[in-house]
Amino acid sequence: MLLTAEGNLGIGTTQIDNTQSWDKVLELHGTNHAKLLVTESSGIKVGIFSHIGYNAKIGTESSHNITFTAGYWNDVMTLTTAGNVGIGTLTPIEKLSVNGKIRAKEIKVEATNWPDYVFKKGFKLRNLEDTEKYIQEYGHLPGIPSAEEVQSNGVDLGSLNTKLLQKIEELTLYLIELHKLSESMQLVNAEKQVNQQKQIDELKLKLK
Repeated sequence: MLLTAEGNLGIGTTQIDNTQSWDKVLELHGTNHAKLLVTESSGIKVGIFSHIGYNAKIGTESSHNITFTAGYWNDVMTLTTAGNVGIGTLTPIEKLSVNGKIRAKEIKVEATNWPDYVFKKGFKLRNLEDTEKYIQEYGHLPGIPSAEEVQSNGVDLGSLNTKLLQKIEELTLYLIELHKLSESMQLVNAEKQVNQQKQIDELKLKLK
């Protein structure tokens, strides 16, 4: 153990690492591993660990969550023994629970069953009459959660994006069908106009 005249304390070493010239340094050194442990009578154990072959670790050795504070007794983040992280909440129920706003440059959500099956042969596209009846009865699109469900349970971004894309792809098929119908009607109308013009021309010839 070494206690310097400057007030630096080294335990397990006589060469305190203070290359950055801090005012005070407390260093606990072990040849292969070292642990700084804080305990109390109910069994809570909080430690800082340095172990060769492992990442540096900070956490509990007892079956207790660890909570981070900023400001006097102001709990801002919690890590549970189940591996759930809570920001703004001490009781996270997901791997990440945030009680507040999130700002990010990019968010990537992994989604399964991407709805390109809509474009495959055999997919049965719901007719618009059935869709209209469903909307009139339930007040939202088929396959999309209602406002009440979203308010109660929130939104699964991956699932919702998948469902929204399905609706976009279905809408694209509706538009393609509508475009084909429009072209077909234009051809029919063009043929009618040609026939009508022929009839008019023939009638003019008879009247001469």
